[in-house]
Amino acid sequence: MVANLALSIADLYPMQGQPQKALDDLLAISDSTNLSNIPRQKILWEECMSDAYEQMGDHDNALTHFKNCHELYKSFHDEEKSRTVARLEARYKNEKLERESLAFQMKALRSQMNPHFIFNSLNAIQGYVALGNVDDAQQFISRFSLLMRDTLEHSEGDFILLRDEIEFLENYLILERARFESRFEFEFIPDPAIDIQSLRIPSMMIQPLLEDVVANQLMGQGKVAIEFDAPEPEELRCRIDFSAASSSQHSSKAKVRKTLEERMRLFNRRHQLTLKLEESDLPEGSRLELRLPLR
Repeated sequence: MVANLALSIADLYPMQGQPQKALDDLLAISDSTNLSNIPRQKILWEECMSDAYEQMGDHDNALTHFKNCHELYKSFHDEEKSRTVARLEARYKNEKLERESLAFQMKALRSQMNPHFIFNSLNAIQGYVALGNVDDAQQFISRFSLLMRDTLEHSEGDFILLRDEIEFLENYLILERARFESRFEFEFIPDPAIDIQSLRIPSMMIQPLLEDVVANQLMGQGKVAIEFDAPEPEELRCRIDFSAASSSQHSSKAKVRKTLEERMRLFNRRHQLTLKLEESDLPEGSRLELRLPLR
């Protein structure tokens, strides 16, 4: 602080026609202060020395101090640049590690299939075999293996074609309906204005909702309508309307819903996008509305 003030005063002398006074003060500052430890002050000192010698007509010394000032300035800014680059590289590495961690967590969550569904499906196959319904058993096994394969494939990416998602969900609901002996109905209603062949949506977000609806809301009985439309240019809306035959029409906050909430949280954090889930009552049932960003 003292050196800075002294340099400012010394810098005024050449402008006032007193270069020798400026030079004396600058040399005194150099003797009393270790300017090499204060890069900015050292640059200013060299600049003031150059100005003072220039005013005195000593061009050789003026040029020497000007060069010193230039070299110090370049060195100082090179060091600043290096520190900035190092900070950016460290931040990039940390962000990359975080992104990789989030991707791994999301993949693990997406690849999860409710163990109760798997157990019940295997029981259904066993029931078909016990009753001698070989054709039904083979058909169920074929669809079940396809569902498991698709689950693993879809877990590899964050986004999926809407067409593939609908096929996956339809296969899942066919299996659930067979397990519940066709006691519930379902239908998919995509808006004709949207192109299901090209739109890409976040993968494995809708299935946990349907699993909750079928197993915990309908209890295997009732009707489910899955509608898709795009009220906003960069957003797809999925509305799941269901009329429960049982008295339970509100969310049980089952494990599948908690898993979905965790998937949504990680997805939003990883992609800086927003998945929204809302619930509401209908005159004869309930509605789940999931808003999905498009890719």
